[in-house]
Amino acid sequence: MEVFGGDTVKDGDALTYTCEIENNGGKDKEISITDYVPIGAVVQNVLVRVYDISNNGEELIKEEEILTTVEGEDETEQNLNVISYSLNLQENQKVVLIVNTIIDADQIFESEITNEIVINALLQEVSCNEVTYKVEGKEEINPDPEATYNISGTAWVDENKNGLRESAERRLNNISILLIEEATGEVATDTNGNSITTVTDDYGEYQFNDIKQGEYTVVFIYDTAMYRVTEYQKTGVGENTNSDVISKTISLNGTEQQVAITGTLGLSNSDLENIDAGFIEGEQFDFRLDKYISKVIVQDNSGTTVTNYNNAKMAKIDLNAKRLINSTVIIEYQIKVTNEGEVGGYINEVVDNIPQDLNFTSEMNKNWYQSTDGKLYSKELANQIINPSETKTLTLTLTKTMNQNNTGTVINTAELNNVSNNYSLQDIDSTPGNNVQGEDDMSTAELIISIGTGSPVMYTALIIAIILIIGIGIYFINKKVLKAEE
Repeated sequence: MEVFGGDTVKDGDALTYTCEIENNGGKDKEISITDYVPIGAVVQNVLVRVYDISNNGEELIKEEEILTTVEGEDETEQNLNVISYSLNLQENQKVVLIVNTIIDADQIFESEITNEIVINALLQEVSCNEVTYKVEGKEEINPDPEATYNISGTAWVDENKNGLRESAERRLNNISILLIEEATGEVATDTNGNSITTVTDDYGEYQFNDIKQGEYTVVFIYDTAMYRVTEYQKTGVGENTNSDVISKTISLNGTEQQVAITGTLGLSNSDLENIDAGFIEGEQFDFRLDKYISKVIVQDNSGTTVTNYNNAKMAKIDLNAKRLINSTVIIEYQIKVTNEGEVGGYINEVVDNIPQDLNFTSEMNKNWYQSTDGKLYSKELANQIINPSETKTLTLTLTKTMNQNNTGTVINTAELNNVSNNYSLQDIDSTPGNNVQGEDDMSTAELIISIGTGSPVMYTALIIAIILIIGIGIYFINKKVLKAEE
């Protein structure tokens, strides 16, 4: 990916930002591009061009204009400085994003302006190189090093999910908020060495007072099982009423914790207001895993026997004692993953704790691999969204070679090892990969392998023999009793 820029601009200059992304990865990719155009570079229009680059050249296959300024409307309220575009970029294609702007020096209060582009592909966010221009006529401001400033904002519930803080929407009180110093990554401290923290009041508002100049991020600690963050700085929503946080996992006091966090905030010359956090309530994320035995195949010197099961958590198979040695038992498992929540999500990885006496072959399991820890892993469902009430099924086939000493119960457990969703919600009742029995993202299937005691014909013959013996015994007993009476 390339972003092209320059050195110096002045009032009235036509400034064009160009971003190019090529897909040389061997498969199609769903990508989204977000261009954070600096304030003062007034967006005129945005063009998107898609090229076919498969034949050592460039053939234009698509061109469209995705944004134009609206006459008579306040451009800040339109939030035209955040450009978002999504597409399915196919293999051997290139997309070019062209943002045409005009410099309005009256809107610029710094000596430089910087453009940043963020690319999202397969749930991975990549920050690209920034492009910075010096602004002619804007002198660098040297703030008073002793001056202090305030940071304030509001936490609210975005009830209609539109990314806009509205007066009628509920505010969130008692939300813990931390101020993180960008240079150290630690909670900032005041002149007395105390951590700078606060909580939102009854109106959802907070304020950090007397903060020295520098770069900071604001962190909101929220209930991840009850809320998710709303859209970050949504296009079309003004900066005074939008949400300024994303969901991210950070280290706090040595513990990994999911929080809502702002981008880097530069504090100098003035207070920072409306640093807000919007949350959406009530959407739960919940995956369930169930493991079943679907089929057992027995191969011995007499041939092959197949037994099918219908979602069996426990099954039993009897082997012939005379043909036990070197016979093979093939067990087919089905692992079903169901979305019991209210938002779609992804199963990035499933782990199977294969028992020591079972054997795995990749030839029988194309979508599984065995890691150095001995466990089996599958990423077959990683790129498939599983919507609420939807179920996806994985198949795993393992084998066991029999001898005189290895009959008994085969216990096999599978677990969701890594899951995700587009809102950074945590599963409401389980933790992936923690190997804790009883959580609904882990399931066990058991197969009892025993030696059969005989066939129905043998049982019938044995019963007849027993009846005859009893009958003859009764006859002789009666005979002796009669002789004794004589």
